[in-house]
Amino acid sequence: MLSGISGKTHLLLLVIVLPVTIIASYVGLHNSALKAVEHTALQSARVMAMTMNAARIHYNKNVAKKLSTIPNIHIGADYEDKAQAIPNPATFTIEVAEMVSQQQPNIRVRMYSEHPFPNRQAEGGPQTDFEYSALETFRQQKASGQQPKAVFKSFHIGGKLEFDYIEPLVMQEACIQCHNKLDNSPKKDWKIGDIRGGLSIRHIMVDNSAFDQLEGIAMLSIAFIASFSTIMLIWNFRQSRKQLQSSTQNFLKIANSDPLTGLLNRRGFEQAIQHSWREHRINKQHMSIIYCDLDNFKTLNDQHGHATGDMQLINAAGLISTTLRQGIDFAARIGGDEFVIVLSNTNQSGAKKVAKRLLEGGKTVEGDHPLEWSLGIACAKVTSGISATTLISWADKAMYQAKSVATGNYQVYQES
Repeated sequence: MLSGISGKTHLLLLVIVLPVTIIASYVGLHNSALKAVEHTALQSARVMAMTMNAARIHYNKNVAKKLSTIPNIHIGADYEDKAQAIPNPATFTIEVAEMVSQQQPNIRVRMYSEHPFPNRQAEGGPQTDFEYSALETFRQQKASGQQPKAVFKSFHIGGKLEFDYIEPLVMQEACIQCHNKLDNSPKKDWKIGDIRGGLSIRHIMVDNSAFDQLEGIAMLSIAFIASFSTIMLIWNFRQSRKQLQSSTQNFLKIANSDPLTGLLNRRGFEQAIQHSWREHRINKQHMSIIYCDLDNFKTLNDQHGHATGDMQLINAAGLISTTLRQGIDFAARIGGDEFVIVLSNTNQSGAKKVAKRLLEGGKTVEGDHPLEWSLGIACAKVTSGISATTLISWADKAMYQAKSVATGNYQVYQES
C-alpha cells in the first residue's frame, strides 16, 4: 500500500513539476528574447540620436554659420516663404526627423518642447505621459547636479511592442539668442544649460504577435508549448533582430556618408582604411592612395555661387565612383573640395592609369564649367613598418607638388 501511494505521489509530482518546468522555461525564453530585442532597440536608438545630433552640428557649423555672413541670406523657421533663405539648425533637424519617420514606417523621430514656437503648436509639444515625465526627469537630474541622461522604456500599445528612447535637448549658447529675442518666441528667459525639450526616437515592432500567440497555445497543450514556443520565440527574435540591425545599419550608413556626394565622410573613411590596411598587411599587398583636390574651386564658388560649387563636387564624386572597381576600391570626401581614393592591391603603374582616367574623364564631364583637379599618388607594400596615415600624407604632398607645377595633372610621391 505504501509502495502504491509512493508511486502515485511520484506520478503526481511528475505531472505537476513537468508542466511547471516547461512553462518556466517558456517564460525564461520569452523574457530573454524580449531583453535582447530591447537591447538592440536601445542601441539602434542611440545610433539614430548620434546621427541626428551630428547632422545638426554639421549643418550649423558648415552651412548656417557660413551663410549667415552673406548679406540678404535669411536663416529661420519660415525659410520656405522667402526667396533667399535656409532653415535654422533646429528646423533643419526637425525636418530631417520627419523625413526619417516617413521613410521608415516603424520609426518615429521627433523633437519636442513644452514651449514650441507658434508654427509647431499642434505637433511640437509633449504628446505622451512618457514624454512629459522624461522632461521632468531631466530637470531633476540637472537640479541634483547630474548630467541629464537619456531615458528608455518599452510599451505594449494596441497589441504591438514599442520602444521609446528620449534624449535631453539642452539650451546651447548658439541657440539662446533666437529663442530669447524673436518676437514669436513663446519663452524669452532661457538660460544656457536649461532643458528645452527632448529628442524622441520610437521603434514600433511591426509584427510581435508571436509573443501573444504563444501564451494562448500554452493553455491548449503544455507538451505542444515545449517545442512550439521555443521555435516561435527564436523565429520572432531573429526577425526582430534582423529588422533592428537593418535599421541600425541604415543609420550607420547615414552617419558614415557625405550627404552631398554620397561618398564616405572622414569618419567612414577612417573605419574603412583601418580595415583595408589590416587585410593588406596580412596578405602583404600593395596599396595606392590618390589624393585629389579640385583646381580653382574657391574662385568657382565665389564667382558662380555655392550651388555651382556643389554641382562640381557631385560631378567629381560621380566620376570617381564610375572609375573605381566596385566592392574593391573606395573613396571619401574628407574636406571641402578634397577627395581620397584607396586602390586595393594596386601598384604604382595601376595607380597612374587610374589618375590618367580621372584627368581625362574630367574633360568630358557635362556642365558649364570644366572639371580640373590636381592628383597626388603614393604607393607602398603594406608592412608593419608603415602606417596608413603616412601613406595618405605622402599622397597629400604629391598633390601639392602637382598643383605647384600646373593645374590638371598628377605627381607621384618620391621619398627624398
